[in-house]
Amino acid sequence: MANRAPAQRDLITKRWRAVKSVEMTELQLHIAFVNYYQRMKFPGSVGQHNANGELRNKRTAAKLKAMGVLPGADDYTIIRRAPWSLDCLPEVFKIEFKRKGGKQSPDQKQYQNDVTAAGCIYVVIDDLDDGIAFLEKHRITRPRQAVGRVE
Repeated sequence: MANRAPAQRDLITKRWRAVKSVEMTELQLHIAFVNYYQRMKFPGSVGQHNANGELRNKRTAAKLKAMGVLPGADDYTIIRRAPWSLDCLPEVFKIEFKRKGGKQSPDQKQYQNDVTAAGCIYVVIDDLDDGIAFLEKHRITRPRQAVGRVE
């Protein structure tokens, strides 16, 4: 079956018309990704949201900066025991969510360089299917079942 643009039938004219697909916001993408991860993860991995990007007053921002909050830090972190490690070394995945077409800030690019140099796997996700494919590729979650799909 060929991929076609989304369409719907007009109730009055009964003609088919093209419909704009709805883009997920960064928040919606983040929540959908975490929901999928929590439901499908293999035992032994831990996921955590890094609360860095909310609006704050100056006093709270100064306190958090003094406590070590880094500019450009990722949105979500998954840690598990590396499957290849006999010494139970951790494998760390740093995930940054962006809405479709969103770009990383200079602070985020610097953070990405720093954590990849430290041995973390860093990924920018702007599509839920790409995020799920990332989880399955690294065997963090069970694979999706192709139930009811007709190709």
